Amino acid sequence: MKEVSIILVGLSAYGIENYDTACLRAKTAGGVEILFVTSHAVGETLPLMSEFIFEKTRVELQAGSALRAVFNDGQTREYRLPASDQSFNKLWQCIEAVRTGFRPVCGPEAARAQTLCMNGAQESMPEIISFPQGMIRRRRDEKGQEYVFAENLSATLENCYGEWKLPSEKDIPWSRPGRRIGLSAYEWYPGGKRAME
Repeated sequence: MKEVSIILVGLSAYGIENYDTACLRAKTAGGVEILFVTSHAVGETLPLMSEFIFEKTRVELQAGSALRAVFNDGQTREYRLPASDQSFNKLWQCIEAVRTGFRPVCGPEAARAQTLCMNGAQESMPEIISFPQGMIRRRRDEKGQEYVFAENLSATLENCYGEWKLPSEKDIPWSRPGRRIGLSAYEWYPGGKRAME
């Protein structure tokens, strides 16, 4: 990971200590740009979606469905995912590693890039922005439990993702740009101390 810039937003007045909405742009050492948009503060649940853009094709993956390749010439091809539930595979591998010394496929070094990116993200925007009170809504789910969400947030984030922009790049009123943080020689995460200086 070479650098990261982010916006972190939260319903902080509702007992959330950190962000519940993140829009992140990161660049790898190889020059690949990554845009990541996520939120727990939306009024509706949307399936997890990933999109990988290559020179000659775009690959889409939506949770629970097939992997779909869309080629530049308009052709498409779908690849079926394994039928079995793989969601706990990492956990079982870790348990096996403790019991037998088996080396998991995804060891600590594989998590380094994600940890580096998240540390840089927290430094990019050490102070979490709160959504304006006028956006805050409450609703009860099918079990009768109340949850809090930001009105129209889902549509705003989908629009940002579709245009490959952070909310601050679209001048969304509640947004604010994070600082660009270089990660090439990143050695330690200072928490709030260095980020607030």
